[in-house]
Amino acid sequence: MPEYKFARIPVAKLSVDETNFRTGDVDGTREAYRAMIEEEGTDLTNLADDIVELGFSPAERFIVSPDPNEEGSYIVHEGNRRVTALKLMENPDLARGTTVEKQFRRYSDSYLKNPITELDCVIMKDKEEALPWCERKHQKIGGRGLSPWGAPAQARAEAYRGRVRPSKAVLDQLRDRKLLPIEVDKKLTKFTTNLDRVLQMPYLRGQLGIDIRRDGSIEFAGGKDKAGAKLLLDILNAMAAEGFNVNDIRDVGQREKFIDSFLDRTLLEAGGTSGTGSPTTGAKAKARRRQPSALDRKALALGGRTNALTIKEKRLNSLYEEALLIRPDITPNCSGILMRVFLELSAEYYARKFKLPIPKKLTKRGKTSWSEIGVSLSDKVRAVLESLDPKQNDPELKMAWKGISSNDYLHSLTTLHQYVHDLAMDAEGKEMKKTWDRWHAFLTRLFDAANQQKP
Repeated sequence: MPEYKFARIPVAKLSVDETNFRTGDVDGTREAYRAMIEEEGTDLTNLADDIVELGFSPAERFIVSPDPNEEGSYIVHEGNRRVTALKLMENPDLARGTTVEKQFRRYSDSYLKNPITELDCVIMKDKEEALPWCERKHQKIGGRGLSPWGAPAQARAEAYRGRVRPSKAVLDQLRDRKLLPIEVDKKLTKFTTNLDRVLQMPYLRGQLGIDIRRDGSIEFAGGKDKAGAKLLLDILNAMAAEGFNVNDIRDVGQREKFIDSFLDRTLLEAGGTSGTGSPTTGAKAKARRRQPSALDRKALALGGRTNALTIKEKRLNSLYEEALLIRPDITPNCSGILMRVFLELSAEYYARKFKLPIPKKLTKRGKTSWSEIGVSLSDKVRAVLESLDPKQNDPELKMAWKGISSNDYLHSLTTLHQYVHDLAMDAEGKEMKKTWDRWHAFLTRLFDAANQQKP
């Protein structure tokens, strides 16, 4: 067993590893910072934001070894991202000319008011002795190392914070009633994201009379608990059946069609009420009344429990929240510009996250990064589409392909450019919402893939 000791070491005495596996070998510490910026991009600024707000995790020490070239100093083997973020906040000039310079200058102002001067470290003999512990921090190694939470564990964490996923609420209730077959439970527990796609839809309440609340409680129309539980079990059995595929419920229309297949078991009364006299959107009421259109919304972006994007990148999430607030009928020009910016930054985020290759036509012009000037919106969106839908046969992404291939469509990239560059462009509120809607499936797939760490 390797020997080591614990110590608090001044940040000034710590140097990043110039042979870090994350970035590869570099020549000098300044080049190491640049390589980390190139590798991590906005993830590095998100880390800096976390450090300013929360500091460092008390559960994780830095792993270091003595620097053979400078007595009293140490090389960091585990924690290079964190040390790089600290160094860039201490001296933002180290990020000069990079895509993250502005962010680090902004974080530096807050950080320097209460800087971190020492770090809790584990001192090991050399990199060789540190390596097994570094591997366990970044790899699963058959359960010996890092084991990220799966969807069920994430759902339990959300429940602890008072937010219960519909899938967890339903599975827990059917388990408590001892109604859920073991084989169905085992199968669906692995695919709770699919369950949430259906169970989170307000359409479920409107058509079948099942209301799944954010706190995990479930209410059945007319108080029909027994029939309601049976109906939920029927839905789960259908989703666990052989041959059922996520592509059957990929878009809103498919999910509504799936829910409608259970209308013969709806808990709603024939007159379209919940049994208490309150109006609903049951099957008959739906036939009589015009259903609300997505374009009836006031905001630019689609949101709500059914369509909301889940975005982990801080600035993109902030832009999306603004898109949920901005009103195209009042500010159509700003809405068009916001749509254009959000689409490009989202595509760039995906391309950088999954390290998509730069097209040869760009590398011939000396481009090495997706964020460089001269890498067009079309280049970025096309690269993401080719990653998400290499065979160009996904019906959900059909509108996105049209948007990059023809100028004849309302949502084309050329039109989006005109909102920014063309003085004669006449923006209209409803067109802004239509444009968002046609790109929404692309954005949903993009962020779903990014959140799952799978291109």
